[in-house]
Amino acid sequence: MKCNFPACCRFLCALAGLSLLVGMVAKATGFRVFGLVPLSYLRFTGICLLFMIAISFVQIAQNLKK
Repeated sequence: MKCNFPACCRFLCALAGLSLLVGMVAKATGFRVFGLVPLSYLRFTGICLLFMIAISFVQIAQNLKK
């Protein structure tokens, strides 16, 4: 089964992965950018993934109407 995510879902997934990676590096090295702690990156990752799930549900609902 082929998944057809819209471009915004791909962008959010990439942004979440990048944020998670930066958060892990920040935790390992102990650096702070603009005063953000690693937990801030993790929370931003969660928000990106929640938006991606919501957009996917909207896409599924639109396909059910057809």
